[in-house]
Amino acid sequence: MRKQLNLKVGFTCNNNCKFCYLTEDEKKLGDRTTEEIKHDLFLYREHGVVDVAFSGGEPTIRNDIFELVSHAKHLGYNERGIVSNGRMFYYLDFCFKLVRAGANSFIITLVGHRAEIHDYLVRVDGAFNQVIAGIKNLKKLNQRVIINSVITKQNYRFLPQFVDLLKNLGVNQIQLAFPLITGNAYENRYEIVPLKSEIIPYLYEALDLASKYGILIMVEAYPFCFLRGYERFHYRLYIPQGYVTLRNVAGKLTEPCGEPIKGPMCKECKYDLVCDGPWKEYTDIFGWDEFKPVPGKKVKNVGEIIRNHKFIKQKN
Repeated sequence: MRKQLNLKVGFTCNNNCKFCYLTEDEKKLGDRTTEEIKHDLFLYREHGVVDVAFSGGEPTIRNDIFELVSHAKHLGYNERGIVSNGRMFYYLDFCFKLVRAGANSFIITLVGHRAEIHDYLVRVDGAFNQVIAGIKNLKKLNQRVIINSVITKQNYRFLPQFVDLLKNLGVNQIQLAFPLITGNAYENRYEIVPLKSEIIPYLYEALDLASKYGILIMVEAYPFCFLRGYERFHYRLYIPQGYVTLRNVAGKLTEPCGEPIKGPMCKECKYDLVCDGPWKEYTDIFGWDEFKPVPGKKVKNVGEIIRNHKFIKQKN
């Protein structure tokens, strides 16, 4: 069984995103010490964890980030990822030092194809230009860049243009996620959270474009019933068998925020056995009217879906 560690190094951040899912209770935990993080890196490596992703908060604003990444490399972690808002990557020297320390995967949040959308959602003027420059810097260093984007009312109509931008930047992978409605996202829910159904035409066009360009793209937090004919883009199909993500918060393993839920109609859907359903936080606000079961023989595992679709090979 291959295991990945999502290691939260703390909750300090230089953005204040409208869609952030972190709760106030989590933010009050503050940042962890260098020694605490090193202890966890050692502990989970001893227990067979092979990959680590440093997340937050914002890990790149820590003074010890180079030391932590180097330590993870020394302990033998294969993938040493940085989950970031991308602003510090604006500085080429910072990127170079991070790569030299051992970082080899960069998961960057970008939520708009134009500055006015991205900057509005992260609430930092100039953030978009910093992130775009940062992606270019990382690609100059031949690094693997994955883009995480949260779909909101402000950006969903521009998803095809967003894919065009990322294609031109040479990113390796795109992950489109529906917002988890906790933390800031809950406070701003009526402003930023769209209906799942109204996104679909733009989402399908974006998926078609990425497929045309040969870019690996996947969709998170979307039940299969909204991806009819596009099931091959569901994120669950790209998780290696036996792959486990351990989410470490303040030295303790926790479950992800949010609670998946099933509605009464889900039992009638062919994907019931392989689908987690929507977040409860979503149905508490919008109800179940959008959810229509897909008729057909029950799919018992995602392998059945994989065998029925042609998949895009990830770029190196």
